[in-house]
Amino acid sequence: MLEVVCRLADHIDSVFGPGESKLHGYPGHPEIELALMRLYEVTEEPRYLALDELFCRTA
Repeated sequence: MLEVVCRLADHIDSVFGPGESKLHGYPGHPEIELALMRLYEVTEEPRYLALDELFCRTA
C-alpha cells in the first residue's frame, strides 16, 4: 500500500509546483496536506515535505 501512495504522491509532485509546465496551486481542502505530511513522516522523503509546504502556501 505504501508503494501505491508514494507513486501517487510522485505523480502529484510532477503536476504541481514551481515551473512553467506545472500547476502553481489548487483550490481545495486540507486533506492532501495532511496526507503528504503523514507520508513524509513515514518515508522521510524530502520531496513530500516540500510538496506539502507548497500546498500550504498556495491553498
